[in-house]
Amino acid sequence: MDVRLGEQLAPAVARASGLLLSGRAVEAVLPLLTATALHVVPTAVGSGITLLGSGGSKATAAGTDPLVERADALQYELDEGPCLDAWRQRRYIVADDLTTDGRWPRWAPLAAQLGLRSVASAGLVAGEASVGAIKLYSTEPAAFDEADRAALILFAAQAAILVDNAGGFERAGHLSEDVQAALRERDTVTRATGFVMGREKVPEDRAFSYLMSRAQTEGTSIHEAATRLLRTAGG
Repeated sequence: MDVRLGEQLAPAVARASGLLLSGRAVEAVLPLLTATALHVVPTAVGSGITLLGSGGSKATAAGTDPLVERADALQYELDEGPCLDAWRQRRYIVADDLTTDGRWPRWAPLAAQLGLRSVASAGLVAGEASVGAIKLYSTEPAAFDEADRAALILFAAQAAILVDNAGGFERAGHLSEDVQAALRERDTVTRATGFVMGREKVPEDRAFSYLMSRAQTEGTSIHEAATRLLRTAGG
């Protein structure tokens, strides 16, 4: 196995760790990670990444083959399997032979029926949070060695960075929206205060007190009171 592709990919993704990437951008990069992982570990027939989907359910965010989708779907349906354990336990898990491994008594026999014999999975850990898992499937027993383990952990680290950044982008977006809303409200109050100052020929503090009193009388926020005043005045 040649891990040079993984080593070359790591710096590129690491550079992206300094950016706040949108969910769509991450969705475009995750398939690249799984495809490259599959190329780096040629004994694997499929690779995938599991994350939280809509509604908090687990979903395969990137999969290289329909076989991955089917094997993953069985894990989600049965709530057991190496991928889910790697996620929950935040570690690397390998199964050399699904026909004899008893850790997943319901999932393993069904996965074996799909033609799978071995699987390796690593949790995606970002800081204190476990955000998902990446996995490799093989139709051969004992398909994954220590070098494969090191490569998969590398890819897990890169995927975790991307997923965590997507969350940061979303949080930053919400923060930006909140800040913009606050600025809009402040601008409305400022304009209403200026309107009262000009109409009543009073200083700023008295004009602001007037807005506060009006808001209290109307049972609204000062922003709503200011908005109503400006609307009435045609401002």
